[in-house]
Amino acid sequence: MLVLERRCAWRGIGVLIRAVTIGEPLQAEDHDLFYLGGGQDSDQRRCADDLVATKREALH
Repeated sequence: MLVLERRCAWRGIGVLIRAVTIGEPLQAEDHDLFYLGGGQDSDQRRCADDLVATKREALH
């Protein structure tokens, strides 16, 4: 995320990086890009389960 932020700055592109945690509601219309990754497989599974449980409707 730091690399993305820096590259945008070099090009004069405004960027706001915001973490959305497990269980937190998502306002999908407020975002242009979603990044999920890193961590252990079990952590990625928790993120995937949360997408279905609490963020699914916002992403449709």
